[in-house]
Amino acid sequence: MLGANIILPKKALKRDNRYQRDKKRKLCKRRAAIEPIIGHLKSDFRLSRNLLKGQVGDEINVLRPLHK
Repeated sequence: MLGANIILPKKALKRDNRYQRDKKRKLCKRRAAIEPIIGHLKSDFRLSRNLLKGQVGDEINVLRPLHK
């Protein structure tokens, strides 16, 4: 995705202060809250795995459920 940062949960480092630990924890909680919503939207609109490459493939994958 353009402009999107991918955040992977990591263990808190020993050198992290309390602010940094809390900030990482908050970001991971937000991600955990969004994932089920995305999953439900994908299943509701039949957007299964995208096997087509590139932006054109993404567009075709979105239009495919409309033709069924």
